Amino acid sequence: MNKHLFIFLVCTFNLAFLFPNAEGKRIVFLAGSDSHGYGAHDFEAGANFIARCLNAAVPGVETWVFVNEWPEDPSALEQADAVIIYCDGLEAHVIKDQHRPMIDRLREKGVGFGFLHYACAVEKDGLGLDMLRWVGGFYETFWTVNPQWEAGFHALPPHALTHGVVPFDLYGEWYFNMRFRETMDGIVPILTSIPPQHARMGRDGAHTGNPHVRARPGMPEHLAWVVESDSGQRGFVLTGLHYYWNLGHPGLRKLILNACMWLAGEEVPDYGVRVEPVSIEELETLNPASPDEQWTNRARKEWQVKFDDWNRHWDKLAGPNSSETGRFSSFKKQVLETDRPESILINAISGSDDEVSRWAFELLLDGIAVEETTNWLKSHTLNLPADRQLMSLYSLSLLEVPDIERLIISLSREGSTKVQ
Repeated sequence: MNKHLFIFLVCTFNLAFLFPNAEGKRIVFLAGSDSHGYGAHDFEAGANFIARCLNAAVPGVETWVFVNEWPEDPSALEQADAVIIYCDGLEAHVIKDQHRPMIDRLREKGVGFGFLHYACAVEKDGLGLDMLRWVGGFYETFWTVNPQWEAGFHALPPHALTHGVVPFDLYGEWYFNMRFRETMDGIVPILTSIPPQHARMGRDGAHTGNPHVRARPGMPEHLAWVVESDSGQRGFVLTGLHYYWNLGHPGLRKLILNACMWLAGEEVPDYGVRVEPVSIEELETLNPASPDEQWTNRARKEWQVKFDDWNRHWDKLAGPNSSETGRFSSFKKQVLETDRPESILINAISGSDDEVSRWAFELLLDGIAVEETTNWLKSHTLNLPADRQLMSLYSLSLLEVPDIERLIISLSREGSTKVQ
């Protein structure tokens, strides 16, 4: 047998094993018209690339992409398992009033809905009320803000979307101060970060700033989340992905691919959907838009530096792409089999091994030794290295531990640049 054919068949078999129920799953993308400069809000290119990655990693899945239109044939959506919407918001949104009843019908059938970047921006007294039901929150003008900043995701919650995703930092236009359901009922934060102070200081305006945003320095903000109703209706929102080129980052891409499969009702394997390196030239080729002068003269060189860095550190950034468990399995087994799991977690968090420390935070967020470990963190976070201080703050916030405002103030006074 031809060597390359053999390798292809083995890989395909392994992928099919990871997604045994994906055959016939249909994921539909509704992409809006490109509206910004080259590489920003390139919805068609982004939807096509995500669909292509799904087809390569998940045998049997069907992906359909519709550009700047609601499908004329109702069966295109009636037969969908998940619908991903990536478009401009407000008056340019692909969802119009007449489409709302159909979305309700599809959700009742179990179709999952995901909204990427500006697709989560809707009129609060119109689609906003539906978005609260469908996905738990939305971008509300004169409340939500849209600065560009580098978000750090250093504590990821245990969820199907984070399978195989390792902590990462990524620059982009990350919306925050979203309008959520009251009491955050049913909302599971997936990506949470603390915006730098300059991101909060925009002047008052529909998208730039407001007193509420400025009054929350150092507070964590949820930038991606999921909802799942008791009847199994699933929803996902990602506020980032302003830049098409950020799909070159393995962590963000894996999270999005995991979300697509989760929305379609598929069980996501422990190591997530497989991701492969991509070059900036490949993404350019897939982009039907024409490069502008800013891209040619300056921006391309800046993004090339990012791609070079991502691909140079691919093995670390992409997370595990196989079922090898290694040290983590041994560490988790040790924690679960001891009478005092908090001792192992605390020793790992305060120890010298950054990777083991991250595993300890993951197990904490998975509900292991929560009371004892969080009590220790509230007293000792200030003595941890800066990155672990941030991981501690995220974990305490996600676990809804009370009285962490004092810790935030103390960290700010200590001069932690990440909190300030």
